[in-house]
Amino acid sequence: MGANGLLALRANMVIEADMLDVGAGARGGNRQLIIDLETSNLNPIDGDIIRFRAVNRFDPDDCFDEWVKPPRPMLPFAEKFIGTTYAKLAHCRSIDAALSDFLDFIDGAELLADNLEFDLMFLNAAIAATCPKNVAYFRIPKSRT
Repeated sequence: MGANGLLALRANMVIEADMLDVGAGARGGNRQLIIDLETSNLNPIDGDIIRFRAVNRFDPDDCFDEWVKPPRPMLPFAEKFIGTTYAKLAHCRSIDAALSDFLDFIDGAELLADNLEFDLMFLNAAIAATCPKNVAYFRIPKSRT
C-alpha cells in the first residue's frame, strides 16, 4: 500500500511485477493519477464501467472524467447507489470509445486508488471485451517486502 492507504501501480499497456520503472508516457514524467471507476455491479461478469475518472494528484486540471453508456441496462439497486440511471447515460459515448481515450490519458502514469485491484479488474475486462486481439492488461505487482 502506498501513502494514505492507496495502492499504487505504474500504468503502461503491460505491467509485470518487475516493470515498475516505466517511462514517462505521452504527458510527461512522474504523473500520479488517482483513478476511480464507477461500475454498475461488483464484478465485470455482471456489470460494466459507467464512469472513467482520473485526476493528477498534484494538478487538478490534469484530469479525465467521462460517464459512458453501459452496454446493458443497470440494475435498480445500482442506479440508486450510484445516483444515475441507464436512461440518463443513453446520450453518452460507448465504453469502447471512451476506453481508448482513458488508456491514452493514463499511459505512463502511476495509478493510485482506494481499491485499485477492483478498478483494474473492470479495466482488464473492458480491454479484453473491446480489444480481443490486444494482449494489454494490468496486474497488481507482488509485494517486494
